[in-house]
Amino acid sequence: MTRRNIIAMIASVCLIAIALPAFAANSEAAIISPPAIYMPWGGKIATEINFSDGDVLGIIKQAIPAMGELAKELGETPQARKSGRMGEVVSMIGGVNTRHLSDAIKDITNVRLIAMRYSRPMTVEQFAEDFSSGALKAGPFNKVLLNVGNASQTVGLFALPNNAGYMGFIYTPCNRTAYALRIVGSIDVQELIKFSGDIAKLSLKIHEQQKMNGASNSDEQGDL
Repeated sequence: MTRRNIIAMIASVCLIAIALPAFAANSEAAIISPPAIYMPWGGKIATEINFSDGDVLGIIKQAIPAMGELAKELGETPQARKSGRMGEVVSMIGGVNTRHLSDAIKDITNVRLIAMRYSRPMTVEQFAEDFSSGALKAGPFNKVLLNVGNASQTVGLFALPNNAGYMGFIYTPCNRTAYALRIVGSIDVQELIKFSGDIAKLSLKIHEQQKMNGASNSDEQGDL
């Protein structure tokens, strides 16, 4: 590991160490209730993730631009240029403008994800109906998408007015597993599209580089 990499790692640790007390000072002693997701009854939570501006989500928002700058700097080092394919990939990643992502999520205040397993069988229609009823309890959600045409899986998406939040689910009857996500706050769709475009370009560049490397290796083997 190079000296520059070590310095970058230390800087990242210091950033987190500085940020955590600030978030903790603003947090109440009691556990804050996450945004409500009313799941159909009869299930058991297998996994639950809760991020808020007062803890991990706030740190992630701060870290995204710094990680982008770090990848850019690492890609420009002599060591990266000498490391072949890995250096090329790091350099390409450094070309992605992570500011688009941080700007897209800056107004999101809470993210909650639940994975739930059910002991009782439910059809996709039953699950979708029960979840839709629960969404109305959580707020004035509008139904944006509901797909029950596939008996093996159902998907639903709900949105609050004025881009104030979203809630969605995926349910698979064959393994009786459901995933539900709730986002509190608005998403800057324009910035999200820009970031998605950068990721798509990065994927194409990596794919093209892999093809070029494969062709180069084939030529070298042919010369042996």
